[in-house]
Amino acid sequence: MTLKDIPKNRMLISMALLEEGSLEVLVGHNLDEENMDPDTLDFLEDLLNGIRVKLGTSMDDLSAMGRMARIIQDLRDELEETEHVTFEPAEELLRSIEGDAAENVVPLFNKGKLH
Repeated sequence: MTLKDIPKNRMLISMALLEEGSLEVLVGHNLDEENMDPDTLDFLEDLLNGIRVKLGTSMDDLSAMGRMARIIQDLRDELEETEHVTFEPAEELLRSIEGDAAENVVPLFNKGKLH
């Protein structure tokens, strides 16, 4: 693929696994340089090159973030599939709250002064 093959106003990142096991990262764009603000063009080119550099120097960090995102998504999926849990009190709890409610209250203060 050449830069001319990239659709207008697109930025691409290409990663290829080489035979020796290393990863080749290539970036390219076909931004409309004539009709784009120069500051915006500089920002987008810097962003694209920054992604290339980050991929080349911090693959372990990026992989760890991807793994965390996958785990979070798996947990969200599991929560959506799980039926809501209903609370069923134990018999001991039910017996302890039967009868006069005043018997089950622990007094926090004496009626007199605290000092």
